[in-house]
Amino acid sequence: MTKRKDKKAPVKISAVEKEEVKLSANEEVEAITPEEEIVIEEVNADLNADEMVVEEVKEEANMEEVKTHTASKKEKPIVDKKNNKKEDDKKKSKKDNKDKKEKKGLKRRSKETVSELKKVVWPKFPEVVKKTGVVITVVLIFAVVLLCLDLLFGFLSSALMGKPFIPFK
Repeated sequence: MTKRKDKKAPVKISAVEKEEVKLSANEEVEAITPEEEIVIEEVNADLNADEMVVEEVKEEANMEEVKTHTASKKEKPIVDKKNNKKEDDKKKSKKDNKDKKEKKGLKRRSKETVSELKKVVWPKFPEVVKKTGVVITVVLIFAVVLLCLDLLFGFLSSALMGKPFIPFK
């Protein structure tokens, strides 16, 4: 099992702090800020990541058991056509099983994707408009700066070559 390094040890709370918590619990509960929501989501994501790591370790252990089990069996040599047909049928059934496993894996992945998309906090429209405005403003500022630099270097290069400067030719 893999242990995460970023986990902190549990904190012991004194009796005085417990009383303070009880007193603050009696007060009105404040609304959760977006920053606190993000922290809560990050903690939940960390917990889900831990669960996924545990599942992966279990799957790896199962795969190792299957490999050792199949490696210990000896394959029988093909003797005649009847046995050959039986082995062909076995190969087909193994392929069918692989296809079923792939479909199950695809279903599982799609369910995980949908569950992750449900956890996403989508921004509200006014927030999107503000951020879009910021992006457009920054792009325009950089465009103007690059235009000025282009004109400056064009003027300098034409002056060094002794040719007349013609912008936007």
